[in-house]
Amino acid sequence: MRRALAALAVALVAPATAAAADRYAVSRPIASVRSAPGSFAIGNVFAGARVDVVAARGRWVYAGWTPGRCGWLMARGLEPTGERTATVCPPPGSLTPRALFAPRSYQLGCGEGCVYPARVMRCADRTAYANYDGAFHDPVGRERALRGTRGRTVPRYAGVRSGYPGFGVRYVTRDGVAALIKDSRAPGPVWRFVRAECIERLSLVVRGFPRPRAAVRALGSQWTGSRCLMGWARPAVTVAFRGCRRFAWAVFERQRIPGSALVHTWVTPRGLALDARVARLRSLYPRARRFRGTYRLDAGLRAVVRGGRVSAFRVTPAG
Repeated sequence: MRRALAALAVALVAPATAAAADRYAVSRPIASVRSAPGSFAIGNVFAGARVDVVAARGRWVYAGWTPGRCGWLMARGLEPTGERTATVCPPPGSLTPRALFAPRSYQLGCGEGCVYPARVMRCADRTAYANYDGAFHDPVGRERALRGTRGRTVPRYAGVRSGYPGFGVRYVTRDGVAALIKDSRAPGPVWRFVRAECIERLSLVVRGFPRPRAAVRALGSQWTGSRCLMGWARPAVTVAFRGCRRFAWAVFERQRIPGSALVHTWVTPRGLALDARVARLRSLYPRARRFRGTYRLDAGLRAVVRGGRVSAFRVTPAG
């Protein structure tokens, strides 16, 4: 098989042209189809499915996996059938996040699988599907309402009744109809599609914490430091307590994305998020006044601005 794939690695396909392809059979139970090697999942194929390989790159192959659709699969678990076909594939470079996904619904720079915390909403059809191409295909189960991101090691998200720490939403499709979620605790593919109206992306509200125990309950058990000065990396929060007991201040910053499995987002009670532009700040807080690089939004709440965007929030006791 390696020789056959090496022969395909000379060039990638041209747009809307039929390329000679070698047909392979999928031998793994489930194989994830990606938009680029090691990138976003865009579908799934099952054992026995046929894929038409038109190009190769290292351990990955670019193949037609359903009529009119192409993507990248790992070469492991593909067995040659000896058949030759002609397959029409778009250039691999056309499968960009901007072309495939709704704006601001996905995160770049975090590897193969980071997700935003989310929960399943009560909706008419909570069926999960292995594939979506403008229509849903291959049902793989049904998501439970109010299942979502939950566990001792992650922040406590309101309205989540069950779930596990790694549950989340990866992106919403460009047409806004489907959302790709990660659910590794359910039978079937880890990456699966649900109707976008059935999934809610969750954010954390910027606030203070009366005691260290309250901070751990709200932000999760993975903190460093002491009870006087506690720090979390994901989400990026530092909280100080006077005498290790009474809330003194808290700083909420942008989370480091590389290596993150979950991407947490912070918003103020009025909906101002980290990385928002100053114009958005002023529209939500028209009475905010700037002082030494910060804007006083409300009593005990300031936004730190760098480069025209909100880079951090600082909370102190309101009294």
